[in-house]
Amino acid sequence: MKKRSISIIAAAMLVAPTAGYCFEGLSAGVNANFANASTEISGTILNTATSIGVGGQNSQFASLQGAYGFAVGKDFILTIGGNYGLGDVKSGKLTVGTSSASIKAENIWNVYVEPGMKFGSSALVYGKIGYTGFKGKAELTGATLSDRDFKGWSLGAGVRVMLNKAMYGQVEFVQSKYYGETISGATYKPNTTVGTVGIGMHF
Repeated sequence: MKKRSISIIAAAMLVAPTAGYCFEGLSAGVNANFANASTEISGTILNTATSIGVGGQNSQFASLQGAYGFAVGKDFILTIGGNYGLGDVKSGKLTVGTSSASIKAENIWNVYVEPGMKFGSSALVYGKIGYTGFKGKAELTGATLSDRDFKGWSLGAGVRVMLNKAMYGQVEFVQSKYYGETISGATYKPNTTVGTVGIGMHF
């Protein structure tokens, strides 16, 4: 009888779900992003010497995300990952009389490290540091100028919550600052603040 009871308990432990949720291993998801972008423009543009911050433009775009989480101690998770934007971000427009200059970001990418700490059985609070870039398209009074590859650094924080054993939801805010690139005599230095709502799966 005693051996039978032990066997029943052991079988129950094997089939029962473990306490809490796992943030380790491979994950993939899709995000809805809400961006506010500005660009510092300096140099000669529209035949005018200028140094001005141009921005406050809002954009929305989707992105794909892939990551891998490693357990570091009991409650700490270190996640390494990347994401890729599927849309454009308006990054500032300068108007002088009937002429205008603007820039937008395409093919936005970010590779990052997220140190995080578990709270309760299903939540992970994390910080985020990344290396980011995009293809910048500048337009001068309707004419497209040469593209430039902008690169920079990003910092942010977020919360990821397991909705069940496989699916998660997340909310995060990330600010990115980019190095300046010169296009047709003017130097552009964009920066963005992005709020993200996402959903994904752990494998």
